[in-house]
Amino acid sequence: MLLELPHSHVPPGTDQMIRWLLRQDIAILIAHPERNKELMRSYAKIEALRDLGCMLQITAGSIAGRFGEHPKAVAEHILKQGWCDLLASDAHNLRSRPPQLSDGVEAAAAIVGKEQAQKLVVDHPMRLTAGMFT
Repeated sequence: MLLELPHSHVPPGTDQMIRWLLRQDIAILIAHPERNKELMRSYAKIEALRDLGCMLQITAGSIAGRFGEHPKAVAEHILKQGWCDLLASDAHNLRSRPPQLSDGVEAAAAIVGKEQAQKLVVDHPMRLTAGMFT
């Protein structure tokens, strides 16, 4: 399940909801934690989500600097810690938020290497969705 938190905070009870979902055998993928203001202030809270069993999806535009320096720095930290499971486009449409990954993949490759960056956009998504579309 792709879980998108509000940009401003982590709602109270999120950890209990995540635990419940995981007990139901629902895998949790947190969308763009590097852009959540509460998580941006505390790497420990990001790590706590990982410790609960959540996967993290970084927005390619964040690591490329399109959302500002602070989200970029948080995205870099997540990558350096090995907490990033997927790198995604966060595409909403073809004009203002198109499905563009290349800048983010290049920026990620500078941090974790080209092979690992490719895994974040090809191998890991394929493994996560294996069997869903056949």
